[in-house]
Amino acid sequence: MPEPCIEHLDVLIVGAGLSGLGAAHYLQAHQPAKSWAIVEARAATGGTWDLFRYPGVRSDSDLYTFGYEFKPWVHGPSIARAPDILAYLREAAAESGIDRKVRLQHRVVGAQWSSADAWWTVDIERLDNGENLQLRCRWLFSAAGYYRHDQGYTPELEGIERFQGPVVHPQQWPEQLEWEGKRVLVVGSGATAVTLVPALAGHAAHVTMLQRTPGYVVSLPSVDALAGVLHRWLPQRWAHALMRRKNIALAQKMWQLCRSRPQAARRMIRARIQRALPPGYPVDEHFNPPYAPWDQRLCLVPDGDLFQAISCGKASVVTDRIACFTEQGVKLASGRELAADIVVTATGLNLQLLGGMRLCVDGQPVDLARKVVFRGMLLDGVPNLAFAMGYTNASWTLKVGLVCEHLCRLLRHMDRHGHAICRPAPPPPDMPTRPLLGLSSGYVQRALAHLPRQGPRAPWSMPMDYRRDARALRRGPIRDPFLQFTRAGQAPAAPPKEPAMASPHIITPREQLDFDLQGDIPRYWLDGHPFKSRFFDAMSVTFPEGERYFISCVRDFADAVTDPQLKQDIKDFTRQEGQHGMVHRQFNERLRAQGVDVDRLEGFTRWLLFGVMRRFFSRRHTLADTAACEHLTAIMARAFFTRQAMAAADPRVHAMYTWHAMEETEHKAVAFDVMQQVAKVGYLRRSYALLEATFSFNLQVLLFTFAMLKTDGFSRAQRLRMLLPSLWWVYGRRGIFTRHMRPYLRYFKPGFHPWNEALPDNYHLWLETFERTGDPLQAGQAVHAVTHTA
Repeated sequence: MPEPCIEHLDVLIVGAGLSGLGAAHYLQAHQPAKSWAIVEARAATGGTWDLFRYPGVRSDSDLYTFGYEFKPWVHGPSIARAPDILAYLREAAAESGIDRKVRLQHRVVGAQWSSADAWWTVDIERLDNGENLQLRCRWLFSAAGYYRHDQGYTPELEGIERFQGPVVHPQQWPEQLEWEGKRVLVVGSGATAVTLVPALAGHAAHVTMLQRTPGYVVSLPSVDALAGVLHRWLPQRWAHALMRRKNIALAQKMWQLCRSRPQAARRMIRARIQRALPPGYPVDEHFNPPYAPWDQRLCLVPDGDLFQAISCGKASVVTDRIACFTEQGVKLASGRELAADIVVTATGLNLQLLGGMRLCVDGQPVDLARKVVFRGMLLDGVPNLAFAMGYTNASWTLKVGLVCEHLCRLLRHMDRHGHAICRPAPPPPDMPTRPLLGLSSGYVQRALAHLPRQGPRAPWSMPMDYRRDARALRRGPIRDPFLQFTRAGQAPAAPPKEPAMASPHIITPREQLDFDLQGDIPRYWLDGHPFKSRFFDAMSVTFPEGERYFISCVRDFADAVTDPQLKQDIKDFTRQEGQHGMVHRQFNERLRAQGVDVDRLEGFTRWLLFGVMRRFFSRRHTLADTAACEHLTAIMARAFFTRQAMAAADPRVHAMYTWHAMEETEHKAVAFDVMQQVAKVGYLRRSYALLEATFSFNLQVLLFTFAMLKTDGFSRAQRLRMLLPSLWWVYGRRGIFTRHMRPYLRYFKPGFHPWNEALPDNYHLWLETFERTGDPLQAGQAVHAVTHTA
């Protein structure tokens, strides 16, 4: 029996900053029956925005995405100062009474989990009176951020003790510090440094930013003109939602540009900096980093305030290394000396997960460095604990909101099924892992050895992609083969010995991709072989009209769909297929330039699909035809990556077909599910549709292939001599298609479902590479390297 003197809660939230106050709102709104409290080590709420007091402290994200989704930002500029952000947070807490459940100066020292009782026993130190106390909770939610609040990072600075003036770290900024009329030296080049320099320059004699390596600096207006228009004409919540969506999309596009076309992004950023600075300013020396954009975070300066301070002579940038400090300043490796009255060491943070609390599970200490994250919010082997870790490439709060929503879904699921314990099982022992954060910044690299790791794919990955996370955490299934639910005292089931077959995958439309299809792609891009190249070219010609046909056939039944997940899948299926048609139209322009009568071939496809199939056959039949074609394309997705199929392909075309194949895999069940759940197509029609689609598609592609070869100047005799070995390459005993006859034939089994079939080889490799780089060419090359090497 639990001791009556110990308080018991359903959820204990650690941290009363942005994440903790937001988590409390979601719990109160979506789980009103749960008991909860917030404990905060500091003497005030607000987290970062109450801790940092240095001049000019502000957000480096817009408040439409950095603020809460449930509370519109109406406090002025979208790039906001700390006092405005703090007022916004405290207002949000007060409006719903959250502030009354915050226990200040309560520092969590450690927590011990008991599987027999399904409770966390949490050790707390009261910093106001020195008392030690305990409480128990079913769930522990860490909203303590990602860095140590009690100290920042200061590297070893040779001779710093000799300097006769004040040495200040921004994290412990003294209120009484006077810098008016003083020479201030800011050591560092990150977000804090570029914030401090213009803020200090207004009253200092001069401010110098001393950096070892340049960083990327981007200027944005602090006031969004569109926001003013929307707030004038629309309700606040509508305006806030529209601004939030707009800014999410812009930030994601910028990140994708930086990862997929780093040199173009570098040139764009450099050009904007050059325009903001005086003519002749050495931009390449001070603002042209040796690394690619978003290898480290981009620094934001509102309204170009840093560049304005430099332009008017109030601030300067020096790129050099410190040799040693002197009594009056610093001596640099180049021999130059910088005089200073005050030194500010804006040299970074000390990362720390879970606020530094010590965890034990059933008497065993938890080593975070040996753990792997699950869904970006849980840790393998640690029951009933969630943590909030925001994005590094977008606003922190975007991820935190999704984590809180998913936690509420998880609690609801456990209540419905009578579960007391939720524990991610350990991942497969042979699963490769990688660092939790992908940035090369010093503060990240210093901490990686002490942080959990992530795997190469969901649910073990930590994607920095809001739209992908929104689909998985808001609408994805709660259950997973590696997520174990039990009652108190019940032993968890053994984890799967092999990676479980994928459950229905999250369909992710990927848009505005650049495959460099305007480049010098050879006419015969596949092994220099005319038939092989034209065979795939013929398929490409059928795709634009074919994708449009598939979209139409599924949309015929969209209004009758009631399942919210299937509704969303249809929308994502439509976007993916639309993108496939657009990219293949670009590729087909290359064929048109080679003399291929693309218009005639596309016209025939359009007549066959829309003039015959859509005109003379029922909607149920054309949907069955679409489901059959989707099965064929899923088979082809596997076939493309056999060793002999695309080994000698041009990398750009290979990357295009790889992307197409991987996305066909993601949405392969959508038409089938609509056919079964809504159209109620029977087994005979479904089976006949596959036979019909197989015959007509293959015949059409072969006819188109021969038409292209004729355009290329091959005589009838030459084409016939080419035919037999080429048909063997496609349909022979080990042909690229016939080697996959077993999954093809399984469509005829009465209980078949597309997700009964395994994923193509290297799907997860392609997905991980694309998510990391944002570049389909690199993702395609990664697949090519492992698939087509002997």
